[in-house]
Amino acid sequence: MKTTLLVVLLLLSAPSYATTPSDSAKASAPQSDSAKARQVRYAHIIDSLNSVLRSHPNDDSAHQKLADAYYDIGKWPESAKEYEVVLARSPHNIYARVDYAYVLVNLTGDFQKPIEQIKLALVDDPDNVRALINLSILIIQSNPSDRRGSCAKAFPYLETAYAAAVNKGDTASATIVQKMIDEVKKTLAWTPADSARAAQARYKQAADSLNLYLPSHPDDTSAHLQLANTYYDMEKWAEAAKEYEIVLAKMPGNNDVRVDYAMALYQSTKSYDKPLAELKIAIANDPEHLNGLIDYGLFIMGADPENPKRAGAKAYPYFQRAYEVAVKQGDEEEIRFIENLIKDAKAKQKN
Repeated sequence: MKTTLLVVLLLLSAPSYATTPSDSAKASAPQSDSAKARQVRYAHIIDSLNSVLRSHPNDDSAHQKLADAYYDIGKWPESAKEYEVVLARSPHNIYARVDYAYVLVNLTGDFQKPIEQIKLALVDDPDNVRALINLSILIIQSNPSDRRGSCAKAFPYLETAYAAAVNKGDTASATIVQKMIDEVKKTLAWTPADSARAAQARYKQAADSLNLYLPSHPDDTSAHLQLANTYYDMEKWAEAAKEYEIVLAKMPGNNDVRVDYAMALYQSTKSYDKPLAELKIAIANDPEHLNGLIDYGLFIMGADPENPKRAGAKAYPYFQRAYEVAVKQGDEEEIRFIENLIKDAKAKQKN
């Protein structure tokens, strides 16, 4: 990891942000012997790699090493050029893309394209701790005049980074990220009400990353499904339905997707006909699909408000089947929920 976590913390807490290496050099004392030795060592490495590439221009490993070497000595234009070669050949190289983003910041002073580059990396690995930390820092650095606003945008990425570090057993990163989160919370004057907004921000970050990725990968069904589920969680029902349709065109037998599609359809149109038709297909494919059975019963009752007795009678067998499935699965919470639905359906039949 080229930008150390300690530097990241300093960047987060500093009132102004880091200077470029060239700025630092202007204010520094003459180079020490160790610095001169480092320059000589890197000059030798770069010469060797350029020699390799003259005879083997398609050596991806050599291009990567050359990009890293230029990076390490702050030669940003040369480094950017080599990272672009690497990424053209290996667009899913997450670490090259993250380093390329940092190079772009130093090369141009602009944050928009570097932020987009790291979001692309996160599409390939949403739990990449390094990418999440660097993205958080870039977001905070991008708008120093509105520190609170930029911290609010960065916060969900830090939360994701912390969870990912914990899941991977990376206690060092988890500790650092927790300190970063604490600093951001101080800036935000965090309240419980901010939790819901943070959740929406997480969904938005996922949707933004996927929308950035899909135009160049329109046939990636998994990405379309991730986007559909994200829109579903955001309660953007029309957008979710559109993405589920793309998925179902390629995966018509995916009953989980079809059941979620039915719900998105209902929420976006407030009509029952097509959602019921979709649920009927899912239940036919999988007679023990728990959510499909529950939703079908609920939609039947919702579709016939003028005759609750008839609606209750039609819905009851689906709730009963759902109850049997829940018992088989040992899902106590669902069992209690379905018991209440059965009681309601029976009560409607008596009216």
